[in-house]
Amino acid sequence: MSNKYISNGFFLILLLNATLMFLGILFYFLGSTYLEKYDIKNQLIFIVTISILFHLNSFFMTIFRIKNFLGQITFFQFIIPFLTLLSALFLEGKTLLYTLISIYLLGHLISFFIFTKSNLIKITLKKIIDKNILLIIIKKGIFLFLFNFTFQLLLISIRSIVGLFFSVNEFGVFSFSFQVSNSILLLFEGFIFLIFPKIIDKFITGSNLPSIKLINDISICYSVAISLTVYLSLIFFPFAISIYPKYNDALLGLNIASIAILFQSKLMGFNAFLISKNKEKLIFTYTFLALILNIIIGLIIVLILKLSFNWIYLSLIFTYFFLSICYSYSTFKILKNNYSLIEAIKHSTNYKMILPVFSAFFVFNNNYHNFNLLLFLPFLLFVILNLKEIFKMFRLIVVFLNNPDILKINSN
Repeated sequence: MSNKYISNGFFLILLLNATLMFLGILFYFLGSTYLEKYDIKNQLIFIVTISILFHLNSFFMTIFRIKNFLGQITFFQFIIPFLTLLSALFLEGKTLLYTLISIYLLGHLISFFIFTKSNLIKITLKKIIDKNILLIIIKKGIFLFLFNFTFQLLLISIRSIVGLFFSVNEFGVFSFSFQVSNSILLLFEGFIFLIFPKIIDKFITGSNLPSIKLINDISICYSVAISLTVYLSLIFFPFAISIYPKYNDALLGLNIASIAILFQSKLMGFNAFLISKNKEKLIFTYTFLALILNIIIGLIIVLILKLSFNWIYLSLIFTYFFLSICYSYSTFKILKNNYSLIEAIKHSTNYKMILPVFSAFFVFNNNYHNFNLLLFLPFLLFVILNLKEIFKMFRLIVVFLNNPDILKINSN
């Protein structure tokens, strides 16, 4: 049965890649002013190939994850970022561009070879299509797909706004700040990648009170860890930028994007619970509304307020705040019959989180490029206000370290 689901899932991935190839051919022959602006037509065939391999490798990675084979996953997630870092340190200009494209193509090809040669995945080429299984996968996955797709559009939409209304150089600076700020999440995403199936399983099998405790524990541990990392990064960013003065214009964007990550961290735990309760349609609806809100705020920032591209990240902050209210309201409404929208708003506007954020924006507007004690204000304020939560986070980490089996992914 497992092989049947894998084979039919693979068939759906092939359909997705066929669609991607069609769009690539369409763009190549019909052209696009947006593509011409960035002069990528000659690289389009490589970009489409990389995207196809990415979908295949992501599909294989999911299967390896469920079956507890993490060595191949580690290689897949390590090889491209590592080679990209080396290239960015020593190359520049078009040489860097062509090298990066080659790295992505080579990294995905090698990963594809490792996945397919492992003998772990058995795809039946004969009678691969089972209509009943396809319908089950599509029925179960369509709203989850729409949710994931729409959530990614939150990030793509602000990049598109910057790409449309600002110069190529400004878009490059924006992309730099975007990628660096999001690197803060890499360590935590690796951890969440491992425990997410276990969290889903606990929500499905647990009763209300354990679920409430688990949500609170996840929310505290995840948001506190990210907050400490972000506020320490705000101290470090000016020193890092001083080494590369040409990126001075990216500093403000780095700061605001990092603050947006704090609000995104508040979503963790709630999305897992709602998925476990088959509420994919609901979270898709929330995310779709958030996407519209994100675009509207982004356009207001650019067209009406006429702020610089760095301030586009404010739209993400408001959007994640909106989602936090929606997710927490729906989650606790299921667990507590008398939970109200006012309580959800209070939960998302915790002063222990908001005050350090305000202090961070205060620092941004006070000669942030130069060293002064104000750099430490957001971090110290967060630590003082959240001592209890920080100690709880470390206690939870000790529990994980003492009982590694809690992170084991069940394959049955």
